[in-house]
Amino acid sequence: MKEEKQKLKPIWLRCLKKLIDEAEDEDKAYIKISARDLPPIAKKISHGGKYDERFPSVCNAMKSIFEKGRDEQTEGVYKSPTYTIKYKLPRKKPITDDKYKSNNSGRTEVPEYKKPSKEEVQKYLNKWDKLENYVLQEKALGKLFIKTYPKNENIEDVLIKVCSLNDFYSTNIFSPFKVAKHIVKLGIDNYLENDELNIVNKIASVDVGSKEINFYSFATKYCSHHKPDVFPIYDDYVGKMLVHFNKIYKFYDKTTDLKNYHDFTDVLSKFKAHFDLSSFSLKEIDRYLWLAGKEFFPKKYYKKKNK
Repeated sequence: MKEEKQKLKPIWLRCLKKLIDEAEDEDKAYIKISARDLPPIAKKISHGGKYDERFPSVCNAMKSIFEKGRDEQTEGVYKSPTYTIKYKLPRKKPITDDKYKSNNSGRTEVPEYKKPSKEEVQKYLNKWDKLENYVLQEKALGKLFIKTYPKNENIEDVLIKVCSLNDFYSTNIFSPFKVAKHIVKLGIDNYLENDELNIVNKIASVDVGSKEINFYSFATKYCSHHKPDVFPIYDDYVGKMLVHFNKIYKFYDKTTDLKNYHDFTDVLSKFKAHFDLSSFSLKEIDRYLWLAGKEFFPKKYYKKKNK
């Protein structure tokens, strides 16, 4: 019995995730979930489809939780066995939290974003201009990469740039020397001079000894600070905002891999064209998406992955 109870939570969370994923695919903003929705899904995700036979007590416990509206973790009672949740929130924090009760009492709201437009982009650029620390940080990095150390042949020069970028952006480069050595070995100056986008993924893949790590976000930032008009920055917030807007406005194929730099730059071009934002530079679009992402996907709603 104890072993079956331990299996309860992951099973019904998987059921919920499946329902939520289906709602996302249909671009639904809200989804109603009740006890009767779960057994059919539980059967499908169990091996052989014999969920009731393999875990009868788990099935009954799960049914009881949702029929009675009882929360397994907090033992709080919901007012209804069928409650409405905004489909984005469970992906950031499981709905077992008290703040996601059916009456929405005490729930922290996530802001809804307007359709991207020149006015919206400019609004966020105006916000950026008031962030003195970020503005000065970018000016310092621009001076370092473009004026002071524009080349990438000397290990000392590259190491200074790697460390500065890692410190300002918190890119989690735990071995700056190995990354700097990797960049020098690649001989990236010709790639940068010829605007060859494939250098980003080459920089990203670093052998740190025991394994190979993909520092993709860092690599986009490193190239972008050399040539900001050619190499846009990929950031977790930027990626999430592009995916979010695409779910609504369908401006690129959702199977596109944003961690492939050619695909990422292509998506940004389509984003600018679709919303008539050609008057803004890549750097400005990056700032808009990044600031919007920080508001739309605050850290407390999701565990940030290592970029």
